[in-house]
Amino acid sequence: MYAGSTGMNEAGLTLAAHQHLIERLDLGGVPAGPAAHAVLSRASTIEEALEVLRAFPVVGGWSYVLTEG
Repeated sequence: MYAGSTGMNEAGLTLAAHQHLIERLDLGGVPAGPAAHAVLSRASTIEEALEVLRAFPVVGGWSYVLTEG
């Protein structure tokens, strides 16, 4: 079983983080939880969310789904 998490902020931006299998683990990034929190705390649009995520390279096998509106 693989974990995931979702959230929505006051601007209506939603983020879903999904864990998946990877071939190689890189521990040089930021855990998905703090990265997702940063997105929902700082961003109001998908464009802003992508800027935040680019500053927080993720550890391991996580992908993000973003919606707004």
